[in-house]
Amino acid sequence: MGGPGSPQPPLNSSTALSSKWLSRVQITALCKRLDELWEENRGNVVLFTWIQFLKEETLEFLSIQSPLEVQTIGGQPHCESGQNQAEDTAVEKSKVQELDPRAVQEVDPHTDILTQLLDFNEAQKQKEFDSKVFSCGICFSENLGSNSLLFKECQHVYCKACVKEYFQIQIRDGKVQCLTCPEPECMSLASPAQVKLLVGKDEFARYDRLLLQSSLNRMADIVYCPRMSCCMAVRIEPDANMGICPSCRFVFCTLCKRAYHALSLCKECKIPVECPLIHTSTIRASQFHLYSDLHSCI
Repeated sequence: MGGPGSPQPPLNSSTALSSKWLSRVQITALCKRLDELWEENRGNVVLFTWIQFLKEETLEFLSIQSPLEVQTIGGQPHCESGQNQAEDTAVEKSKVQELDPRAVQEVDPHTDILTQLLDFNEAQKQKEFDSKVFSCGICFSENLGSNSLLFKECQHVYCKACVKEYFQIQIRDGKVQCLTCPEPECMSLASPAQVKLLVGKDEFARYDRLLLQSSLNRMADIVYCPRMSCCMAVRIEPDANMGICPSCRFVFCTLCKRAYHALSLCKECKIPVECPLIHTSTIRASQFHLYSDLHSCI
């Protein structure tokens, strides 16, 4: 490609230069520069020169400095660094009058470019981790990163076999809040994705259910439907003592867990309840659901 006697640059109308994070203006500038390199090396193989330029000199050519800031302006990806406008500099350098048809932007205008870059960066970090060898902090065996688990907050590494057994014991005992790093006094918590990767389907379902229940139990505005066949989480208004189950539609008193009784005394404690003012439509709805519930029990 691009050898002696080539009548035109190899990057012709049948080929393209694409990028997921550069704008078409920037890619056009790169196309023009590749054409210039072909002219400078006419008669020689130019492919490796192009590859070296794209890998090592692209950021400097486009005046993109570190740290790279990726933003979205007008629905299009836009890269800038500090006070430099990379696109303006690229246009000035290459004197681009119009977009090159060979410049292809492989991205949806509504795509979050920053998120894609971060995901790609994490994937590359994982790839690098998988290829290294680590010593398990529990069994002290040597394992590849692909057979190990990294707790990201503390950077402690253990083999998957040891962590799997550790997770299974904690989940079986219902200690889903204790899936922390096995290192003593380390509080780095395993992510749900890491737990799902190691344990079985049924074990993860139990972990997920207990974790949700634990979170709901810590919420002051959440109670549970008193019907044994339901037990759905019900959100109540502040200072209210009436709950309406979104699943079975049972209307109940949050204090005595019986059918809602408005201003009447709770049957168990016999203490008058100071019921807050409730909108008329809410009372009618409560009476309707209460009637439906009583009617279904007859």
